[in-house]
Amino acid sequence: MRRVAPWIIVFAAVAGSAAGLVHLAEAGKGGKAKVKAATKTGAIAGTVTFDGKPPKPAKLDITDPVCARAGIADETVVVDARGGVKDAFVSLSGKGLASKPPSEPVVIDQRGCMYRPRVTGVVRGQSVQIENADSTLHNIHAYVGGATEFNLAQPKGAKPIEKTIEEGNVLELKCDVHPWMRAYAVHVDNAHFAVTADSGSFEITGVPAGTYTLTAWHPVLGETTAQVKVLKGKTTKVAATLTK
Repeated sequence: MRRVAPWIIVFAAVAGSAAGLVHLAEAGKGGKAKVKAATKTGAIAGTVTFDGKPPKPAKLDITDPVCARAGIADETVVVDARGGVKDAFVSLSGKGLASKPPSEPVVIDQRGCMYRPRVTGVVRGQSVQIENADSTLHNIHAYVGGATEFNLAQPKGAKPIEKTIEEGNVLELKCDVHPWMRAYAVHVDNAHFAVTADSGSFEITGVPAGTYTLTAWHPVLGETTAQVKVLKGKTTKVAATLTK
């Protein structure tokens, strides 16, 4: 993966939540947030874009009738008309941010023959629960750094599979039955992270005032990092660019 620039960083007064932004401040069920009221905190909001011509979506070879009815398309790289990158993972690291893993698992569902969410964060030590909402057989083949962690079948109506994987940076899930199915659970040391929306936008709230490293990562388009300063009662605006 290639680290690229530039980042554009500005400060603005906090004016509430912007429309269409994905909020993640404390990881819980489904990788979504329970945003806590906090003092002496600020926020980070912005966009992740792709500079270049995105790869064309692959044509999926769908033979399972359940999947054929779902009307799915390749989501390996999704970039909108303005270059906004969907499903980029944006996280903060730095002194004073580390937190204990939440007791609730991150839930990843197999729905419509796709993993939902496709990209999420997992605080190191937190478990991942994988469910199957489809009326067809799926198989969860989990990797860390290319090595298999587990490989389990999950037929229709099967109980959720829950695992705690602490090693590595990214837990990648595949389905050997439906090879287009992919999910990425990114291991982090704190719950200050977000996943970009369709437009490439994101917001991280409840961040203690301070200076941190902000990383934007995509499983195909790579990553970029920048130093960001969070001020009490203000939103730091950032714009990150990825390139292949």
